Amino acid sequence: MSKKFLITLTGVTGHLRCQQNLIQDMKSSCPTFATTRWISMGKVLKWFKANRIRLFQHFSEKKPACTPSMEWWLVVIIIQGLVERIEKTFSAMQGTRTLVCKQRQLLTALNQDIKERCYIKDPMTDEESISFLAAVNNYPLHGFHLNNYCVLRQEVASSIDEVGSFVQLTMDGLRSSSSDADKEAHDYIISTIANFSLQLVSGISKCWSQLGSEFEQLRMFCGAIASIMPSTSSVESDLSLINWTKDPNWQSLKFDQTTMAERIEIKRNSKKKSGYEVEKRDDGFFYITAVPSKKSSIQPGDRVLEVNGVKHTEFKTQKRANDLFEMMVLDMIPDEEEEDE
Repeated sequence: MSKKFLITLTGVTGHLRCQQNLIQDMKSSCPTFATTRWISMGKVLKWFKANRIRLFQHFSEKKPACTPSMEWWLVVIIIQGLVERIEKTFSAMQGTRTLVCKQRQLLTALNQDIKERCYIKDPMTDEESISFLAAVNNYPLHGFHLNNYCVLRQEVASSIDEVGSFVQLTMDGLRSSSSDADKEAHDYIISTIANFSLQLVSGISKCWSQLGSEFEQLRMFCGAIASIMPSTSSVESDLSLINWTKDPNWQSLKFDQTTMAERIEIKRNSKKKSGYEVEKRDDGFFYITAVPSKKSSIQPGDRVLEVNGVKHTEFKTQKRANDLFEMMVLDMIPDEEEEDE
């Protein structure tokens, strides 16, 4: 994504989240934006698109330093559909029971969908890439190229016009204008959308482009490691891990630093207890005997495998297990430079 676009997006979201009068008037607050999360960007762009008329009015009246240009708003509207498609794919991939083969299918379908929406051609051969680059050098407006993927400028314009009548009419106005500023805005939108879609489709394939068709098993292995979710429970707000766990072999893919870590335990300074209680039974395992609410997804009789990052094999006693509910546990790993010293 264009750095210029992201800088504006960060500034606009920061501004809007501080406008208390606007928030009360709209009865809605701009979502937070995290540059490393597709889902976060999806929520922000969807909110912008849904509330754009009121936001146009706000920026027109207040004129803050971060006021975005009209071409920036057009890019928001255009890419919102693509980002929403990506968001749905990533949400489906993050299911705790989603298999790697299913994740691969979801990414393949996403890749194909984006290529069809944006009219991006399949990977070109080296000869085709050289020919396309030569055409671009002779006529810069011919199209856009990234790795072995390309898209013609006219096809980018067609995909943009298909977004909706508002975008189409605005782009037509910019195209037919005699103003240099309007022409520059039109070119900015075309190039931003083209490069964004090419970056999406090119994706991880560029990391392996030098290997051709070799090392297929290595690619599958690395893809499997990259797809493993770091969390072991979908209810981390209650307990770190309880009553369900992934196959124990998943832990072999993590670098074990426990021998280097120093554990710090911080007790809660509160009279109110968590409400959870456990007991150790004859089979050597620990089980829930009390929960703070009947509506909790955790129920008496559930077996405890981990509390606050401490595995059940480290509980030792029933008292120790219950005490863990009332404290925060930190595993501190020394800095590499400190170790060297």
